Amino acid sequence: MDNKIAFIVCCNNDIYLEECMYYIKQLRVPEGYETDVIVIREATGMTAAYNAAMESSDAKYKIYLHQDVYLLKESMLYDMLEIFKDDTIGMIGTVGVRSLPKNAKAAQSWDCGNVLVYNGSAMMHMRNFDYGKNDVIDVEAIDGMLMMTQYDIAWDEQTFCRFHFYDISQCMEFRKRGYRVVLPKGDEVWALHDSGISSEYGYDEDRRRFCEKYKQDGFVYNGSEDSWYSSCDLEKRKQRLLEKAQEEIGTETMKYIEEFEDAGYRDTEIFCLKEYLEIIDSERNVVGRSRIQEQVGWPAFQEIEQKIRMLCWRVEFKRSKEAAQEIVNCMVAGWLPLEAVQIIVGHCVIDQRGLWQELTQCVNS
Repeated sequence: MDNKIAFIVCCNNDIYLEECMYYIKQLRVPEGYETDVIVIREATGMTAAYNAAMESSDAKYKIYLHQDVYLLKESMLYDMLEIFKDDTIGMIGTVGVRSLPKNAKAAQSWDCGNVLVYNGSAMMHMRNFDYGKNDVIDVEAIDGMLMMTQYDIAWDEQTFCRFHFYDISQCMEFRKRGYRVVLPKGDEVWALHDSGISSEYGYDEDRRRFCEKYKQDGFVYNGSEDSWYSSCDLEKRKQRLLEKAQEEIGTETMKYIEEFEDAGYRDTEIFCLKEYLEIIDSERNVVGRSRIQEQVGWPAFQEIEQKIRMLCWRVEFKRSKEAAQEIVNCMVAGWLPLEAVQIIVGHCVIDQRGLWQELTQCVNS
């Protein structure tokens, strides 16, 4: 149907899906258009899931997005349809690369776009398209966090059966059929990706597969360029560190984290543990003891941090009074100290002053 837009989301975490849906529901839908959301659960790989969803939908326009992508620009559907008036454009993304490196490491080469990314420790605003006079930027590939299409081309589930290179391959297939892959230009951010640090399991195997499939396009696989940080030894060290943290948080914990990071490894759960230790130290400096350690503990803190972070973004990007009130209620209840909120906000919020103003207004009212 030419007047139908389908959102397609792979889900293995209902908390992320609920947050993703919160932002989808706030998008403005152009008059005469209808929307649909297709959720794929327990997917063994992105390509098989996307093929199943694509074949089940009669929507002309399909928006493939990760469950941890939050669509911020409420008018983005209008913008998408405007861009797709050019029938040479097949796909729209939010972050991409103008020229794919011949080793196929696109994820390390993104050089244009306008997107917010939270890596588990800090919010990053990637904004780079200060060239050319057109309303869009032509790229060779886009990141799979958000992929909008107006044509259906089968995803290659034979070659890419896991969670890497499905996006880069699909961009190649669109371009081979003569369709352009583009990014929109503009000051407003379309999406926030709550990505953390992604697992690299299988990345280089899929990179090898990509290079072999597209070797006629000049791609070359060299095993010496494989990602050392996907080492099983480091993964085992991480698990031992997190298990120790569940048993006891002590003076040695930060030392173990530093040794782990000195090996060059970055990990979302380790970032969260560091944040927890930061809160403990802050509380002890202010009141002489740590309420969050006494009343919450490390295992439960991970869920709490995620909840407060998501509420903060609702306040920051949607000016949600309900979200601000919920944060305040958590502090008033006594189990979430001010120091914890200050540190979480410091890591994930861009407009920290604006957020604290919203929270202060809730307290005063």
